[in-house]
Amino acid sequence: MDINDKDEWTQIVASLGDHELRAERDRLINSIQHLKRSNDELEEFVKDDEELQEVIDDNNKVIGNQEMRISVLKAEIEKRGISHEQEESSGPKIEEITDDTNNATQTAPQETSEPPADDGETVIHL
Repeated sequence: MDINDKDEWTQIVASLGDHELRAERDRLINSIQHLKRSNDELEEFVKDDEELQEVIDDNNKVIGNQEMRISVLKAEIEKRGISHEQEESSGPKIEEITDDTNNATQTAPQETSEPPADDGETVIHL
């Protein structure tokens, strides 16, 4: 989604389902992290290439737009009363379980009462 107008974005966000709100928020947060990392890497070369400064400036504009979209998403999540607990329970929970027999760390969902596998492999029960 490439929406730069806050009012238009707000209307779109209102039509999204709870899971879509969280997924889009997470996607935007990830995108911003990558853009900031890219800018940091470009900064060391900007002295030698003026075009790189334009790239950094463009990235900063995109970051600003994405931050606006995240704020609208967060406001809608709060408006709907979606608690952090509900946000985190949108999919299976993965927790680390230490198997005492071989001292290996395994992952398994919290919803299951099945014991972790004995062979030290990662197990996810859905």
